[in-house]
Amino acid sequence: MYDYNKNKKNYLKNKKNSKKNLKKIFKIFLLIFFLFFIIFLFFYRGSKEEKKTKQEIELISKTQIRTLLKNVPESEFTTQYFTSKLEEETIVFHTTVKEKLQKYLDSEIKNALNSGPGAPKVICFAVADPYSGKVFGLKGYDISPSENTGPCTKNLYPAASLFKIISTAAAIETKGYTPNQTMTFNGGKYTLYKRQISNKITKYTNYIKLKDAFAQSVNPVFGKIGYFDLKKDNLIKYSNTFLLNQEADTDFPLNTGFVAISDNKYNWAEIASGFNDSTKISVLHAAFLNQPVVNKGLYLYPRLVEKIIDDKQNIRYEDISSPKIRVINETTAKRLSTMMERTVTAGTAKNSFNSYRKGRTMSNLIIGGKTGSISDYSRGIKYDWFTGYAIEKDSNRAIIFSVLVGHGQYIGTKSSEFARRLIANYFSHLS
Repeated sequence: MYDYNKNKKNYLKNKKNSKKNLKKIFKIFLLIFFLFFIIFLFFYRGSKEEKKTKQEIELISKTQIRTLLKNVPESEFTTQYFTSKLEEETIVFHTTVKEKLQKYLDSEIKNALNSGPGAPKVICFAVADPYSGKVFGLKGYDISPSENTGPCTKNLYPAASLFKIISTAAAIETKGYTPNQTMTFNGGKYTLYKRQISNKITKYTNYIKLKDAFAQSVNPVFGKIGYFDLKKDNLIKYSNTFLLNQEADTDFPLNTGFVAISDNKYNWAEIASGFNDSTKISVLHAAFLNQPVVNKGLYLYPRLVEKIIDDKQNIRYEDISSPKIRVINETTAKRLSTMMERTVTAGTAKNSFNSYRKGRTMSNLIIGGKTGSISDYSRGIKYDWFTGYAIEKDSNRAIIFSVLVGHGQYIGTKSSEFARRLIANYFSHLS
């Protein structure tokens, strides 16, 4: 028989239990929700605090770095690490300098200064990566205490025939000159008399290809290019193109170079050939004249500082790639490289390089360069330049560099010899 009262009692009991279960589930749900809410608040506030902390870290600009290092001797900021004061805190600079290379350059300078009567009054090296603009090595010495604070980064020295790189690039782009173009000149190769600035052909006229005039640094050829072809406007334009008279957007103090061009036509010949002592260039910027040649016409500002860390381990500055500047076109770069490589094989630097070109390291390299020389009679110094590049054939690894030697009464080791040794040592064990 169906017991109505008993079933009703069971029904009410089950209903009551269901309500209790629902309350339990609801409480558990509320607890879980509350826990998630607490966790959310914790992480949200933490991320806000972290964001706030990051925003409170004051980053250091390139301009500030240049100001900080303005009065610091060059030898102190061309190390792998160095410290400086920024208001009340100490900051640590991490640089692009390669320690082994820097030690090698230091030893070359010390050995040269202890070489007896042929010891130089000035000797400077600059080495960099053409593809990134990173400075790998920078070391210099000048016998004058006032110049010795920044011998590689200040535009202290006459550019001499290094300016032929600029005038040749200008002639290629504005007049379509080619390496095999036949040029003429009268008189000596290394003089620049006003009578030599003439297109007059006589039985004594010399004929020479442009690549050989460049490789042998024939002054009257480039004097005529400046006088008849480039003139004042193009000389100014391409001087600016190669960053002379320009402020460099670098992360350290650097003077590029200085040139003043007048309305005097003979001055155009002097400037284009480098036959003057008024055009100045820094040793580092002399190295960077090669960058567009290696880098298909592109220029990147030199970079020295990788990062700066403060005493709380915050990164206050971090290097980013410099924008690439189109300086010359690819055709110009290729024609220039042909002429610069001829300097080493058949020009003014051949004696320093030819007997070593078959060695294991040197035979695997493409090497180009430009020499220059000029006397400073007020200081009793003959300046001797080599600026160039070396590219490894099988890897495309490369350096651009410059070497300046200021000889005294006696001529010691020449810049092209120092350059050859630098290249051989760098690609064998210093990189």
